[in-house]
Amino acid sequence: GRFDPGPPAFEPHAGYPVMPPEQAEQKVLMVYGLPPTMNCQHLFNIFCQYGNVLKCKVLLNKPSTAMVEMDSHQAAAQALRFLHEAPLLKGRMELSFSKHQTIVGGSGSSSSSLPDGTPSLVEFSASKNNDFSLSKEALKIALSLPRRSFTFITHRWILPRPR
Repeated sequence: GRFDPGPPAFEPHAGYPVMPPEQAEQKVLMVYGLPPTMNCQHLFNIFCQYGNVLKCKVLLNKPSTAMVEMDSHQAAAQALRFLHEAPLLKGRMELSFSKHQTIVGGSGSSSSSLPDGTPSLVEFSASKNNDFSLSKEALKIALSLPRRSFTFITHRWILPRPR
């Protein structure tokens, strides 16, 4: 049978950050409260269910912080709505729109490495794992709240239930 992810891990935050009018087309998100083991591939796997991810950057000078650039404002707004204050391992992610219009750098730029040896900046714009590339396929994707289990491309993690 098909795997049932169970009930949502939390309800979306009703008071998720409201963007000022000058950020009405913003597509870059700031992500706070990340565990130290988080890398760009993990971020991609979390955010790709809300739209195409163009770039991810883990900020080495700001611990537990990253930037995620989506391909549209709508995708960024959906991720913000569904993921702001979502539980992640032993903490909660906090999201807001960035003041930056894009993440600088990408393929061919020098990127520092994270403690796990992966790059701190990864470009995903050409990734075949972006599910929203074809409009017909995008219509089949139902957005949902995060669940207690995360299905990564090659791994599935199940979070413990709160006590």
